[in-house]
Amino acid sequence: MTVMPGKLYLVATPIGNLEDITLRALRLLKEADAVLSEDTRVTRKLFAHFGITTPLIPYYQHSREDVVRKILAMLERGKNLALVTCAGTPGVSDPGPRLITAIYDAFGDAIVLVPIPGASAVTAIASVSGVPMDEFHFFGYPPAKKGRQGYFRDVAANPYPGILFESPHRIRRTMDDLVHAIGEDRHIVVGRELTKIFETIRRGRTGDLCADIAQEKPRGEYVILVEPQGKLK
Repeated sequence: MTVMPGKLYLVATPIGNLEDITLRALRLLKEADAVLSEDTRVTRKLFAHFGITTPLIPYYQHSREDVVRKILAMLERGKNLALVTCAGTPGVSDPGPRLITAIYDAFGDAIVLVPIPGASAVTAIASVSGVPMDEFHFFGYPPAKKGRQGYFRDVAANPYPGILFESPHRIRRTMDDLVHAIGEDRHIVVGRELTKIFETIRRGRTGDLCADIAQEKPRGEYVILVEPQGKLK
């Protein structure tokens, strides 16, 4: 008797406010045989809040190949697994694609991957921007070193709204590079600590917001929406 492989649920988790998790996500995190977590410290806080006791398996950017083989073996035995990132949707600016590719390579069409949507910093900043978002480009995090100049050239040349992420540790450098790439007069929307107690959303000239951020203590994750040239009124 052939055992069908288990399912992998890609579960979106809150980007800040724990109340943003969906009922479906909670149910599947409780029902899964194990949860693959990019940062078990963050996931344990979520589990403690909602009384979830499912075993956690660390899976992150530098996980060794033997961890991937362990996950594949569990799926082969029919185990149902859930994948969560630190915050938001797995597969977006995290190690999810590497695992998904390995799973498809191992099982092909026999495997079922189920997306469980939820909170997203991308859609959150887009919804309050006041910018038409019929088409946009998601740039993710700027490279720390190699490819950084090319990254910001692409942001500057992009004819559609562009969205990028940045950490509090590098936000000042990124704002400086953004001003250098697109000038001081392009308009942007900057979200900080979205959905959290100290959430701020600011809209204005690149130069002005760069100066503001240079004077404040960096705190929480940042999301920046760059409006295309000539679109702001």
